[in-house]
Amino acid sequence: MNINKRFQILFAILFFLQVIFLGGQTISINEVMFNAVGADFYDEFIEIVNYGDSTISLQGTYLLINGSVDTLDFPNSDTLAPNSYALILDIDYHNSGTYDEIIPENTLLLTIQDKYFADKGLSDSEPNTLLLISESGDTLSSVVTTPDQDAGYSDEKILMDGPNG
Repeated sequence: MNINKRFQILFAILFFLQVIFLGGQTISINEVMFNAVGADFYDEFIEIVNYGDSTISLQGTYLLINGSVDTLDFPNSDTLAPNSYALILDIDYHNSGTYDEIIPENTLLLTIQDKYFADKGLSDSEPNTLLLISESGDTLSSVVTTPDQDAGYSDEKILMDGPNG
């Protein structure tokens, strides 16, 4: 069985466990930029969306990427409004300027506490397994990236409330 098929099976299992245990959860990893045009450690990002009707507190939420924990910082707020987006960036993302003019004003900006997602950055050549974990240890959202994107293209969901496949 090839590696891509194994990750698809793993993702399906993670998705069904998420549906069974989280029921009406309305937060999802929506987009992952793992092969940026610029410097990966400045320009990689993870976008999450609250597609529900209630505000969600992200206090204590963290990322588990390829087995590595990324703790989140909340420079302005730890709450994600209904039908809103949050963008998780490297702590020094301002050094690149790539996204300065295109991040919508109402986007909640979060940063990771170190310089790289998953210790060394997100892989461009292997699938990345990303889990958004709540303060109580519940998996809020999970996704496995597909390493076939050209530089500057991300993995992005089409339907916010659909599966992360």
